[in-house]
Amino acid sequence: MRFLWAFLAWLALLTSVLLIAVTVVNPRREFSGAKFPALQLNTRQMKADRFDSVLVKSPPTGVIIGSSRSMNLSPSDFESVTGERFFNFGVFGASIEDDLSIGRYVLATDRNVRSFVVGIDPQSFDSHLEPLAELRHNVRLSTARDGTIGNRWQSALITARAYRDALTVAYLMDVIKSARSAAHPPEASYAFDSLGVLHYPKADRERGSRTYDFKRHFTDCSAPQTTQFASYDSLGASKRAMLDSLIAEATAKGVRVILWTPPLNPGLSAAVRKDSTSGANYDRALTYIHSLARPPIVVTVDNNDTSRLPNPDGWYDCMHFDSSNARTVSHLLANAVRDANANATGVATAR
Repeated sequence: MRFLWAFLAWLALLTSVLLIAVTVVNPRREFSGAKFPALQLNTRQMKADRFDSVLVKSPPTGVIIGSSRSMNLSPSDFESVTGERFFNFGVFGASIEDDLSIGRYVLATDRNVRSFVVGIDPQSFDSHLEPLAELRHNVRLSTARDGTIGNRWQSALITARAYRDALTVAYLMDVIKSARSAAHPPEASYAFDSLGVLHYPKADRERGSRTYDFKRHFTDCSAPQTTQFASYDSLGASKRAMLDSLIAEATAKGVRVILWTPPLNPGLSAAVRKDSTSGANYDRALTYIHSLARPPIVVTVDNNDTSRLPNPDGWYDCMHFDSSNARTVSHLLANAVRDANANATGVATAR
């Protein structure tokens, strides 16, 4: 019996030490520590923090929602066309669960919001895709999705779940890697401004010096994407229901919704079209998204023709376009927002 108690005491001690280390080092930015380098940017936590900050100072009337492919759309481009203040709430690896969670959080906290611009990745309709731990561990977004914002018990439960999931060898290795790199932090691959816009400082520096290995980045990106497009043969019912809920809840509060599909690099687009299953999945998703249009309340924007983008070389990989192309995309979407607002109020506008 004495051995058992000693074992339990040591186990409790080691668990406590690990939880303290996880909190202080915080390699995945899920907890409070910020003194050690992040091995994984927690964009959901970061964007929610910045949105709350903007909300206090100058509440946005428009919000951009979507994955990393929406994250370099600049609110200033939208404001120049629409006159509305925008915030970019795009997050890495966004699923439709993310879109719904973020949309509900904005609707619950921003009474001034009038427009949602929602980028939908066609592959996100795969019913096998599960939301990332980053979303499941985010108190604000998870409680918004479940309709329990402000519930202390639910918030504590989500936090406890995050700590429980951190008790793994993989997480411990991340703690060690982050602590070891503290003396010489790696060059940042990503940076965000106060309105949530994504920048690529490392890639842009390498492109400027002509050392950026686009071919490698394209290959690393396209292989999993082509596999994912071919991994399912129907649109997940739960995914469609979540998108339908987002639209219904937004429009019920007078928020107009602009749905769009971010373009693929022409090389990836050709590969997807070449495979019959992948091509059918892509077309099926686009058809469904366009079927949701109810102008001027819900507008869909066809943005898959990359010939309209000004810079054929303005890509970081198979899916992510640079700021030169992002500006064109932003203005196309901003025009859709402006026209939807004008049509909803009966005011004619000229392009």
